[in-house]
Amino acid sequence: MNDIAENIVEKKWYAVQVLVGYEKSVRENLLERIDQHDLGGYFGDVLLPVENTLEIRQGKKKMTERKLYPGYLFLEMCMIPECWHLVRKTRRVGGFISGTNEEPAALALDVVSKIHRQMQDSIEKGPVIRAQFATGDQVRIKEGPFSDFSGTVDSVNAERSRLTVMVMVFGRSTPVELDFGQVDKI
Repeated sequence: MNDIAENIVEKKWYAVQVLVGYEKSVRENLLERIDQHDLGGYFGDVLLPVENTLEIRQGKKKMTERKLYPGYLFLEMCMIPECWHLVRKTRRVGGFISGTNEEPAALALDVVSKIHRQMQDSIEKGPVIRAQFATGDQVRIKEGPFSDFSGTVDSVNAERSRLTVMVMVFGRSTPVELDFGQVDKI
């Protein structure tokens, strides 16, 4: 009977609001519950869009995952009462987005395509570099010929992990190009 119902009901994409910071555990819990209730045929993908980021702090590089849509999961599913109840009764799920909570509206295909494209771009381009520096920040140079000088960040090149700092030398503002690891925020 499940095979017949599977062919009759079409799967569509829905957005679900979840508690921020619990997206991963809600996704895992939801997948477990789908298996426990034998509703796998009514669900497709349970998507948590993320991108890899490379953070540089105090000269150390750290790979992390950043959620593209914090507080949301995207589900490909058949909107039948059993599936609706399963999702709504999952711990830390706030509810469906768009439409009414009792009768959610499916996401437009162009929205889903955009989300998939963002994830694919993240994979193809490699990790996004996140710098802790911004234009106008006050920094202290900790190594090199200008060690112990203070200055203001003039520009940031996150792709190359470099920044330009304006330093006062002999009473004149001089641009100095440095690596992220060569400076500390004041």
